[in-house]
Amino acid sequence: MRFTGQKQQVWVPEDIINEMGREFFDEYYTPTRLKNKIWEEVIASDTPTIRGYQGLDPVHLRVIRLIDPVKFPLSVEISLYGRDRIGIMSYKDQLGLIIESESISKTLKSIFALQWEALGENK
Repeated sequence: MRFTGQKQQVWVPEDIINEMGREFFDEYYTPTRLKNKIWEEVIASDTPTIRGYQGLDPVHLRVIRLIDPVKFPLSVEISLYGRDRIGIMSYKDQLGLIIESESISKTLKSIFALQWEALGENK
């Protein structure tokens, strides 16, 4: 699927739903992103909850690719958006950081693309 509007790439920690609450995603985050027509590529921990969200990918302008949470644990969310912005959020620590840097963003987008490509389509 090819999309030409805004796009963001996100690494999602395995406990994000528990920390933020399902209502946050279902009632605020996803509707806001859809209203703004922001496409999302997500690398997330392979959990039953995340797999449930994965089933909604086509209508939610999103593709989720899954990783083994034991082999590759994710404990913070990293969002790459805009031309040069990086959001790093630790929900457990209630801490967030936004970095605006073209060079850091470019490097992290390359790392994301490398991992995204290596994961290929989830079966």
